[in-house]
Amino acid sequence: MTINKQHIQRWIGQIQHDQIGPCIEEICQELNDLNPDQRETVINLSARFNNVRKDDNKGTISLEEKTLEMNKIRVSLLSVMMDIQDQLIAEQQHIRTIRLAQNETEFREMLEEALPPEKYTDLKCISNGDYCLVYSALRNRNSHFREKVAIKVFKNLSLIDEENVQELADRFAKSRQYSHVDGIITILDDGLIHPPRFYVMPYVDGMRLSDRLKLDWPLQLREIKKVLLKITEALIQGHQDELLHLNLRPSNIMIDREGEPQIFPFQVIRFNVSQRSIGRIKQIVAYWSPEQFNGEELTEKTDQYALGLVAFELFRHLPFFRGDTVLEVLNKRITFENNPDMLEEELSETFCPKPMIKAIRRMLSYHPADRFADLDEVWDEIDNLIVSSKPTSKKDDQRKLKRSFDRCRKQEHFYRFFYDHFFSKSPQSKAIFEKHFQAKATEYKQTEEALWDYQHRMLDLAIDRLLAFYGDPHSLKNRLSRLAQNHTAMGIPPAEFHTFLACLKETIAQKDTESWKGHEEALENIWREMVDVVMAGVGGG
Repeated sequence: MTINKQHIQRWIGQIQHDQIGPCIEEICQELNDLNPDQRETVINLSARFNNVRKDDNKGTISLEEKTLEMNKIRVSLLSVMMDIQDQLIAEQQHIRTIRLAQNETEFREMLEEALPPEKYTDLKCISNGDYCLVYSALRNRNSHFREKVAIKVFKNLSLIDEENVQELADRFAKSRQYSHVDGIITILDDGLIHPPRFYVMPYVDGMRLSDRLKLDWPLQLREIKKVLLKITEALIQGHQDELLHLNLRPSNIMIDREGEPQIFPFQVIRFNVSQRSIGRIKQIVAYWSPEQFNGEELTEKTDQYALGLVAFELFRHLPFFRGDTVLEVLNKRITFENNPDMLEEELSETFCPKPMIKAIRRMLSYHPADRFADLDEVWDEIDNLIVSSKPTSKKDDQRKLKRSFDRCRKQEHFYRFFYDHFFSKSPQSKAIFEKHFQAKATEYKQTEEALWDYQHRMLDLAIDRLLAFYGDPHSLKNRLSRLAQNHTAMGIPPAEFHTFLACLKETIAQKDTESWKGHEEALENIWREMVDVVMAGVGGG
């Protein structure tokens, strides 16, 4: 095969810079080196490209139709490039390759060999994604102190070319330098020179913002404002030293138990379209700026564009550029370019202040020059335009319950203790839960322990939202109704919520005896109010 890595890189560059014609022409000269499926695809794309060009010359195709068809051709060409890339990797046996682990167990063994055993112990897989694994571990600082950490390991080693390892290490050193600023997750340690490549960060007891938004529990306006200001401040600090994030999206933002956002470190491994799956491309394309998508110069305003998309999603709980396929995401982008008012139409359904809608629209301007001058200006806009009311005044007992819950939720194994208590009162629910998790463990290839940990986090979020919206039950009604439907689908009737909530109250009282000893009646009264809200929402009141 005479096609080599340089061919692929040149063709991808042509595609990204809209030089489709020259790209197709060059590939057609190498048709003999393509397999039958690749050859047929390229010939078909060449014919479609020529038809578009002819129709454009005749004036029989609109600009929107032309753009849509060219984007489809572009995506198909990128797919061919990835296919050829995989073929090259398989054929070039003389290039040093590392055998990828066939499963998570094998990969963990590789990582255990790479980590100093005296420094890291108790390794557990907590996330298994398409291109990385995340483990929790205990990091021994000294003989008297151990801290819980997360270790992110790059699964697909082809993401990093051997000849670029030093460049990667230099970039990572700079990223690590700025990971200590407030709002950016600190990088504690790394091993990037040899596979398996990884870096270590503190374990954040919380949830990715993307997962948080998918669950669709409501956010208060003041919470959205706090998240946006904190993220903006973190980006500003990096920009002051000419460091761009370039990878900002909800899945790279952690929200801890206090509601504080923590951004994953500034981008280290740059996006390489020839080494990613279509699913991965779709995920990233949804948050790219136009200049990233077009292969143009990237600036601080690139991060501003991504911040605008995050702001939209905080209000809408859905990505702005969304779709089931890459083409659907591209079509949404094209539609927005031709009809910017669609942003207002979508956000008008939320409680986003109208002046803030205009600010987000400016952040999402196609041309960087039309966006805000810098993120300092964006920070001022967020601070001035999102006028969030102070938390509604609560009765002393309500505040006391919120503080009590915050103390309990930080206790180790609090939720495990609660579920044991609940199952002792409701054995039929225990059988249903166990059957459900056994099926999920098989379907998602996760341990039951990991699934229970997820269940604990879901309950933590639900109770947190109930207490946050204590005086506004209407905001919770639809979400509670869906929760009841999910439990009913598992075989748990809505009436079982009574037992569930009663056990939760008893667990809080037992785990925080100092707060409630002698005040049992106060707890009973305030809990009854919350139960009334829950049962009204689930249709069991």
